[in-house]
Amino acid sequence: MTSPIQSRLLQKKIFLGFCSIVGIVILILAAIPLWFDVDHYRPQMVSVSEEFLNGKLTLGKLTFSVWGKLRFKVDGLALTDLAGEKILAVKYFEGEISLPSIFSKSPCVVFTLDKPEINITKSKQGKINLLDLVKIQPDPLAHRQEKINQESESRQKKSSEALPSVAPSYLAEFIKRLQVDLRLTDAQILYRDPAAEVNLEFKKVNIEATHFSLLRPSQIMIAADLETRFGKSLLVKGPFELKVAIDFRPQANDPVAARVQASSDLTKLEIVLANGFQKKKGEAASFLCDLVKTSKDIKGDFSFEVPGFQLSMKTKMVSFDRPQGDIQFSSAAMDLDKILGGREGSESAKTDLLNKKGSSRGAQKVAPREKTASLDEMLLELRRNSIFKNSIFNIKLNFKNIKTQGIRIPFLESFAILKGGVISLKQLKIDLLGGQGTAIGELDLMTPIPTYRLSADFKGLQLAQAIDSQSELLKNSVIGKAQFQFSGKGEGLNPEMAKTKFSGKGSFKVTEARFISLDVGRWVGQGMGPSFLKVVEQVPLLKGKQMPSQVTIESRYDFISSDFTINKGILEAPNFIAKAVSQKGLDLKGLTELTLKDCGLKARWQVIDTYNLTKARDISLEQGGIKIEHLLAEGTSPVSFPIEIDGTCQAPQFNYEAMSGPLIKVALKNVAFGVSKRLTQELGKSLQTEIIHQAGKPLGDALKHIFGK
Repeated sequence: MTSPIQSRLLQKKIFLGFCSIVGIVILILAAIPLWFDVDHYRPQMVSVSEEFLNGKLTLGKLTFSVWGKLRFKVDGLALTDLAGEKILAVKYFEGEISLPSIFSKSPCVVFTLDKPEINITKSKQGKINLLDLVKIQPDPLAHRQEKINQESESRQKKSSEALPSVAPSYLAEFIKRLQVDLRLTDAQILYRDPAAEVNLEFKKVNIEATHFSLLRPSQIMIAADLETRFGKSLLVKGPFELKVAIDFRPQANDPVAARVQASSDLTKLEIVLANGFQKKKGEAASFLCDLVKTSKDIKGDFSFEVPGFQLSMKTKMVSFDRPQGDIQFSSAAMDLDKILGGREGSESAKTDLLNKKGSSRGAQKVAPREKTASLDEMLLELRRNSIFKNSIFNIKLNFKNIKTQGIRIPFLESFAILKGGVISLKQLKIDLLGGQGTAIGELDLMTPIPTYRLSADFKGLQLAQAIDSQSELLKNSVIGKAQFQFSGKGEGLNPEMAKTKFSGKGSFKVTEARFISLDVGRWVGQGMGPSFLKVVEQVPLLKGKQMPSQVTIESRYDFISSDFTINKGILEAPNFIAKAVSQKGLDLKGLTELTLKDCGLKARWQVIDTYNLTKARDISLEQGGIKIEHLLAEGTSPVSFPIEIDGTCQAPQFNYEAMSGPLIKVALKNVAFGVSKRLTQELGKSLQTEIIHQAGKPLGDALKHIFGK
């Protein structure tokens, strides 16, 4: 039996022996870097890299340590392409893995990059230097090995089923449980595409990925100082932060499931578009994303908010390789004036912001408004995208509280199908100006200039709500309760091109109508006096006559209607009719033309004074035995004459000369008829006297009924 003293001595010896072993192991690990100089192999590493790279790798001093951790350091790393352009430059690169974690269930590797600079360039041929960096070469040895493997496939299959390989399974398990921490500090990332005039610059980029793993949720924090320009149309400037959460196992029973959640507060960013939109620093803005991939499908929820614009999107599709599924857009508020028009603020100030250089690398100068890239040209890259061309999606829109050009749209809902770059609008419902509208159509985005066709029907529009509209055509034309329908086709999505390339036909009717800028009653009232004076000049018998006093002539109508066509930017209504309210206005009919581009106006109307509001029908003539009851009217018809209106919707020009000519013609015709009648009566009396004298009284009395008294 061992005594207590002997037991303590034995424990002491075991402890000292263990400490000696640990000390020896530590000394060996500390001495490894002295025995093994990893920097000695640097030229060989560079030489081997050149066999796989279309460029040149430059490495700084390499150091290696195993003191508590496997750690290597690189004092400087540079990678250039064949043209000598720098692709990657890192001042300091370090990687480490703790020794205990290698044997644990959660090995952890940490990579640190200090002040890396990444330059990505897209050539005119569409090649990206970073993707073209790795050589693709045939490997004869691999080809021979593959042939050997194919010959022994059956034997190897049996062996693999009977005795699984331990090493690969251990390696797979190691990678599955591996955790990676990435710390990238003060990076600068540049992307240039000269052909598309895109120059993106991300400065002071800091990326921190914590415990990036296949088994548990991971967090990634990205922060950068942006000075980013997209050609001549967009500037994004200021501090930017993005939080990303990645989980490769959101569902335990689905081995291929993954979930990515991202969010960003864009409040500190400044965003400027060449066509007017500007988000100032400090204005609330945000971005949220939740993307879930399972073995069945891919679902995504997105939301984006900037001043004047809120948009949510839900997606569901089969896979990224087979992009087909459903997309739903919804928005609670949308100010298209702020997003597209930019009517608030100074255009010159916004152009100055875009043209101002923000870095020594020469930010792209933005051309004036008329020289900015067109929307049709911006779709070029989209048409080249194979994923877009092969996509099949059902698209649903549900928008509320839309504001555009001073018009508010409370509700818009539509359903469309995207297939092969063609959007087929199956149904659209919209509340507009107190009425409702429906439409169907098609938009082909694959043609060099997008083409479209559209059919629409609107009812119950209260045009008085368009008084505050920024559209001259709406606010300066007609108010009342309107309905119209049209169908047509066109090309080009730019507004100016769309106005001139659209062609179609339709009809409209406005009840309880009133002109806004066309005061026809006042113009006619002012023109009747000078026109009558010109009639007097041509008919001396009227000398001394004056127009009767007039009543107020309003421009109110029971209805205004016409068919119309649109072609080459001109709306033509050939059978325009305006039926006046009883005793309130003048009836109109004739031709009306509007130039959509500048709201140019051309009206050639016949005015019909049905209710004799001008009192022109009351003008009569009685002189020298000649009596004409209604000098300016034809027979029993009301007074009628043409008018001509030119100019624009907001500044119409009335041609008073057009009135006098036809009135003179009618007056001369009536006077000529009166004179002719008078001459006929005079001739009848002479014959009567002669016949009576020769035929006697009975026959003379009978002739009185023929010749008159």
